[in-house]
Amino acid sequence: MVKKTSKSAGVRQAEASAPSSSIPTAPATVRGTQEKDLNWIFDHHDPSEDQVDRYNEIREKAKELARVILALCPPCADRTAAIRKVREAVMTANASIALHGTV
Repeated sequence: MVKKTSKSAGVRQAEASAPSSSIPTAPATVRGTQEKDLNWIFDHHDPSEDQVDRYNEIREKAKELARVILALCPPCADRTAAIRKVREAVMTANASIALHGTV
């Protein structure tokens, strides 16, 4: 059974002390991934316009690389894995933007 927990004190403090227009900051303990900080990592974070622009640029460049892989590599499991890893790289890069580099 998963117990639903409230926001950690660090997240509440960051939200309370930050002006609404500023970038939220995660508690320092996120890097250590403690139970109380999982909300920060797994909650949805509405993107700013700047973040959306960065997501789109990363996706466009990743598509270019995926097209090069399709064009130059023979159809095989390695080509499939290469494209999958490009996709994973996009998702990880986007997570770094969404979480403001805190994890």
